[in-house]
Amino acid sequence: MSEEILFHYTSEAGLQGILQNKCLWATDAFASNDSSEMVLGDKLFKKMILEWLSKKNRSCEGFKKLIYTTQQSLEQNFKGTFLTCFSTTKEKYVLDNGLLSQWRGYGFYSIKFRKDVLLEALEKENSLHDLDGSVRYYSDSESDSDYEEFKKDNSLKIDEFKKFISTDEWMEIEKKTSLTSKDEDKIVKAIELILHPRFFVKHKGFHEEQERRIVILTPKNSGKKLHFHAPKSHIKLFEEDPSIIENAIEEIIIGPVSDQKAAKHWVDSMLREFGYKNVEVKCSKIPFIKS
Repeated sequence: MSEEILFHYTSEAGLQGILQNKCLWATDAFASNDSSEMVLGDKLFKKMILEWLSKKNRSCEGFKKLIYTTQQSLEQNFKGTFLTCFSTTKEKYVLDNGLLSQWRGYGFYSIKFRKDVLLEALEKENSLHDLDGSVRYYSDSESDSDYEEFKKDNSLKIDEFKKFISTDEWMEIEKKTSLTSKDEDKIVKAIELILHPRFFVKHKGFHEEQERRIVILTPKNSGKKLHFHAPKSHIKLFEEDPSIIENAIEEIIIGPVSDQKAAKHWVDSMLREFGYKNVEVKCSKIPFIKS
């Protein structure tokens, strides 16, 4: 088995959809069940930049305008922002049996994906992916320790953004009321840096998941179709090349369900029917508890 493994926990319907359609579904980022998604990282990032601008005796208006422009750009130029999430672990028991909190939260099937295969495929997608790193976790209490930890963990992106908006060219852009196409290209670059903390920060309560993410920004002129399962919208990843999913899946773990033998027979049958080879199917040893 590859050392670079990502877990994707899903339901019966989710597993069947992935195996049969040979693609992953990415869900509208703003339809998350977690109300702090997309908010906490944004809040900490804005706080840090505004403090930095104040120390530099620079107006905050240009930055605030950029934040507004970011939201406008997302709404005007993109069909939406979509997430596909994975978890990871180095603990052998979890590698073999899965994580109980994930079984309870997302469904009783865990697909193990090879990270290297997904990374290679993502180079062809319009995506912000952090499969090599991880989602960072903080509380929303704005305590000094959490805030300092945020600045430390995100220092590379933050320093890149500071450097970017400190150039003479950028400060000229801040003064303009109308922008050239070159100015707009610069703003797009700044937007990419702003979006990273928005999509790769999560509440500390989810730390156990050790989440990895693919974030897909879908331009309005792209060929990606939107799919709807109320109240959420989705897009399909890697559907153009079924071999990506075929090669990426290494193993499927069946969680603590009432009849693991029947579930294993069902999964084995799908793998044969849909042409998968060398995919092992295991049953978690975490006990099933009747409700």
